[in-house]
Amino acid sequence: QLLEEAARLQASEEKRVIDTLKATHDEMLRSIRRRHAQELKDAEKAHFEQGRAEQRKVGEVEARKIQDTADMLREKEVQSIETSQKQTLNQYKRLLEELKRAHAAETQ
Repeated sequence: QLLEEAARLQASEEKRVIDTLKATHDEMLRSIRRRHAQELKDAEKAHFEQGRAEQRKVGEVEARKIQDTADMLREKEVQSIETSQKQTLNQYKRLLEELKRAHAAETQ
């Protein structure tokens, strides 16, 4: 009977150790899963942020191209207006010279 009691106690102790090891193992698995889930979430967030940064960069490049094109067109328009104004001024100068000559011819 003493041997049976010792065997029961040993079996009970082995079961407790096995249950403790199993609980520890389960907790370690849950911890690993939580860590992996967090790492995946962090990686997805980093990927999303990188994508947004790349989109901003592309947007900035496109905006710069548009601004450069607008500046170039504005400069061409200014040059065109300046050229037109110079031509008009030269025409007025020629007309003024012709008027002066005509007036001088009339007064002589």
